[in-house]
This record gives sequence, C-alpha cells and structure tokens, in this order.
Amino acid sequence: MGILRRGAVKSVVSYRMTLGLYDHLIKCTKDLDDIKILDFGGEASTVSHVLKDKNTTLHVVNLPDVCKAGKTQYEEIKYFEDLRLIDTTYDIITSYCSIMYADSLEEALEIFQACSPKYIVFGNVITTEENTYMTEQGKTPYRIYNMKDMVENLPNFELVEQKEHSINYQRLKSKLALDEDTPLKCLNFYFRNKKI
Repeated sequence: MGILRRGAVKSVVSYRMTLGLYDHLIKCTKDLDDIKILDFGGEASTVSHVLKDKNTTLHVVNLPDVCKAGKTQYEEIKYFEDLRLIDTTYDIITSYCSIMYADSLEEALEIFQACSPKYIVFGNVITTEENTYMTEQGKTPYRIYNMKDMVENLPNFELVEQKEHSINYQRLKSKLALDEDTPLKCLNFYFRNKKI
C-alpha cells in the first residue's frame, strides 16, 4: 500500500494553508510532551520543526526515491516505502497534500486506525459532495473524495474540525482536466479518537 504519485508535484495551495494544517497539529499536541507521528506523504522534517518544543519521533511514508533521499539527510526520521510495513502505534497521523494519491483510501484509513492514534490530521484534501472519483494530474492518478467516504471509513474517530481554504480552483481544475463548473472544496480537518 503505497502512494500513486510519481515525480514532483507542484502545490496549488498557499503557505497559509500549510499553516492551517499545522495549527491543527499544535492543538492536538498541546498536552503532550513526547509525541510519535506518522506523516503519510511527508518529505522532510517540517512537522518536527513546527513541534520543535516537543520531543517528537517522526516516521514518514513516501515514494522510494523520497525515502532514499530523506534517509541520507534526516537520520532522526524513519522512512517507510509501504504503509503496510507500519507495525506500531502513533499519537498523531498526518497527511498534507498526499491522501488523494493513496493506492486505496479504505486500506490507508484501516491501517491508520490500527495504529491507534489519538488524532488523524489531513490537510489540502480536495473533496466533492458527489461520489468519490478518480481523475489525473498529468499522468498521475488523483482521487477527489466525497467527505462522507472519509468519515465513514474512520468509525472509531469523530470529526472535530473542518476548515475550507481559498485556493485557485480554476488553476486546480485545469491541472486535473476538470470542467470549470465541477464543485470542489479544499479542506483541512482533523479527527479525534473516540476513546480519548
């Protein structure tokens, strides 16, 4: 269970959106000193930098070339090329700009839940009120999720907060070869484990 994305993908979101995601991380960690995080699609130590006042253990799942480069630059981060290799628990699982590239949303969310996190934080997820469907960004498969699909696949979690962000939807739709009138929303949101 890996990531479908191949090659570099330029983000069409603003730095402000990244800060919105990390605002969620800061909220989730305010009462924690030692934090273990799984970053699905992460590339470097941005999460560790945001939580620099905490004792943070970071694991990253990404493409083989990203993992290889990361291992040479960030010895303190553990990299995985396949989500199915994860066999530990985490305080937080996060994914920024990456969940739409997962081989299977259902399998990814099942594995996330098996890791027993307190929180799952997603950023820059392009959603629709229509059925989940696949499109392409260049030649890369790209899923547009129905938000209900995500919630239903996380039955042990409650949706705590969801924020829509302004992005250049026209530019995004052009990159994804979608009609201009296709309804989309770009969301940052986080879920809390119902057991906490």
